Amino acid sequence: MSRKSRVVGAALAAAGRSLSDWRARTGRRPNFVLHYSAAAPVGRSLSRRRPEATPCARAVVVLRWDDRRDRFFVLTSYPEEDR
Repeated sequence: MSRKSRVVGAALAAAGRSLSDWRARTGRRPNFVLHYSAAAPVGRSLSRRRPEATPCARAVVVLRWDDRRDRFFVLTSYPEEDR
């Protein structure tokens, strides 16, 4: 399993009730954004302020609902620099 898949899986597992509530909604749903923090780096990020990539222990996972299939999919996910 890839690192990206593990991070997305961990973010989904950590989402808890907020994800369950979003999935239980009916009709159109806005995209669901998860902000996940890990104990170790999950990726690297480039910043205009730094000349090189820095390790990131945070990730953003964006889910989109597919009405026709009645399920969600990962629209995008990316590491996010610590603030």
